[in-house]
Amino acid sequence: MFNKLIHIKKHKESGDKQLENLTLQQLAKIMEISLPQHLNVLSPIRGVKAHIDNLNPGEVMLVTPYYPQDDQVISAIEKKAAFIIVQKKIASQYKNYDNIIPVEDVIAASAKFVSWVVSLFDAKRIAITGSIGKTTTTGLLNSILTQSMPTLTHDSMANSHGAVLRTVQRLKDEHKAYVQEVGGAFPGYVEASAIGLQPDILILTNINASHLDYYKTLEGILYDKMSLERYMTKRGVVFMDYDDPLLRSCQKQHRVISYGINSRDVDYYADNIQNHQDGVSFDYVTKEGERYHIHLNILGEHNVRNALAAIGVARFLGVPMDKIAQYIQNYKTEGIRQNLCTVGSYHLFIDCFNSSKESLLAATETLMKIPVENSGRHILFMGHIDRLGLDSKKIHSEIGNELAKMNVDLIVFYYGDAEYAYQSAISNGARNCLFIPDQDELIEWMRNNITRDDIALYKGGQLASRFPIAIDEVYGTEFQKYAQRTNQIHSTCGDFLIATVTGVLQVNRYTGNDLKVIIPDTFNGVPVKRISHDAFSKCRKLQEIVISDSVNRIGEGAFYICPKLVKVQLPKQLRYIARSAFNYCTSLKAVDLPPKTIHIECRAFYDCRSLERIYIPSSVGFIGDEAFGNCNKLLIECEAGSYAQSYAIKEKIPYQIVNAK
Repeated sequence: MFNKLIHIKKHKESGDKQLENLTLQQLAKIMEISLPQHLNVLSPIRGVKAHIDNLNPGEVMLVTPYYPQDDQVISAIEKKAAFIIVQKKIASQYKNYDNIIPVEDVIAASAKFVSWVVSLFDAKRIAITGSIGKTTTTGLLNSILTQSMPTLTHDSMANSHGAVLRTVQRLKDEHKAYVQEVGGAFPGYVEASAIGLQPDILILTNINASHLDYYKTLEGILYDKMSLERYMTKRGVVFMDYDDPLLRSCQKQHRVISYGINSRDVDYYADNIQNHQDGVSFDYVTKEGERYHIHLNILGEHNVRNALAAIGVARFLGVPMDKIAQYIQNYKTEGIRQNLCTVGSYHLFIDCFNSSKESLLAATETLMKIPVENSGRHILFMGHIDRLGLDSKKIHSEIGNELAKMNVDLIVFYYGDAEYAYQSAISNGARNCLFIPDQDELIEWMRNNITRDDIALYKGGQLASRFPIAIDEVYGTEFQKYAQRTNQIHSTCGDFLIATVTGVLQVNRYTGNDLKVIIPDTFNGVPVKRISHDAFSKCRKLQEIVISDSVNRIGEGAFYICPKLVKVQLPKQLRYIARSAFNYCTSLKAVDLPPKTIHIECRAFYDCRSLERIYIPSSVGFIGDEAFGNCNKLLIECEAGSYAQSYAIKEKIPYQIVNAK
């Protein structure tokens, strides 16, 4: 219909991508919509978005029915959208706004645009969906393909229709593959992505009980997920786990390549699965008898299924097996997804972005295979699993029954319907269990009961942000930034931009120019708990900072490039100093870490070239790579036998033994 009117160009300042050479008239023709007569049809289009958070001035906003439409319109007006495309039934409410474009079906218009964009490029379109495992599968496949060919990948944890719309506008002629995770929340959600995306390759991981509040049945979930298959290209290929009875038995319109762990009547399968301290290994076996050994740097036998899907697609696209085996090892988890990490010297297994019965039990099995030291315990923190509809009580009870059989040293059930799991576990013979209904009580229990020898698994549901917030409160970490943020309220207090995230107040940004800044203990009576990432970055006049004693975390790059910062008074409750927190504070001379500090991330004080002295208490159990890189004048003050002393010796940094301050 059109020549290649889209050209992708990097914005000079923001680094965002924007559309060029596409006019409103052309956009309307692509979307098959009519324009109000008063609009300038030759107006250029800088981009098209369906998420208000990603909207930039001058772009077109598609107001979808998935979120409150009035809120989206008002926000789009405030963000100076060039045009706002809305359903006709609400357009009349905004007659005074000239750039409103009413349409019969916003989703259909969006799908036509996505379909047109992808038709301009030759990249193989790979869609990944399923109830659980799709994000890990996407990550594993991306790890292989990005090292094998030019590959476009979607933004982290972005799997909505709006994410597809945003990502396809980054396609370039050079791309050979485009990998897109597609999530489902309610009927029609996946189909909205499928209509536009029209994948060449589909991975369908499994069908399990999730989002039952809208889908009602597993068959309803399957039907929506299979919309990706119904809208595939004619020669499309579907990769399916045939251990899943629903997937095996459902009708397919395209060629299927099957895999499994338990099944052997498939195109390929996993054999000889072995758990290791650093991950899991297995043999990839084809029906022709080929056998290749694979090692994953992620834990859990359940991830073998995800790896099988990724390997199958990569091989289908022509990546040699030796390269696949090499590249797949580069995938490692982080944030709040299947992340086994050490904070200070505490061991955390964080897997709380989402949950289901199957994923929770799989994660618990993985937990039990991780060795503990001395008198350490395997502790499971199980949160309420949301979006289970009328089956919530039943499924939570089933989980409790299964957990009772697994000999976990201690299970802490937290919030909501997790109480049903607790009751079921107790009634089925579990002894070391407790139920905590309140977040403050959970935080207090964590502080008083977890030891450095324990390994604690945090497995949450849709209320995933509750666990990261609790972890951040106890350890001073910043996992909440990876979570789904709920109840977030932004406001301004003087020169401070602050945010309340799930009841926890943090400083998001300082906008003043004072030489000395005192962060108050409270804002509007609420204690300040965190300094967010980049909060004071590039405050080039700042010379002295006094941080409220209630603060327990200093975020990533919080004081990045503050070249005149000489004096820092750290809070008494400080636990965690994030990556690059004081990077390039070239005038900073002395730092005393408070006695509760446990963790200093990599490059935290990198290139603090004037830093002459830092006191590191014995509570610190971790110091990251290059934490004091290029600090050539530095003397570490530490206690005898402490981790800091060992670190100083290892890094050949001068140190002095002192008594605890």
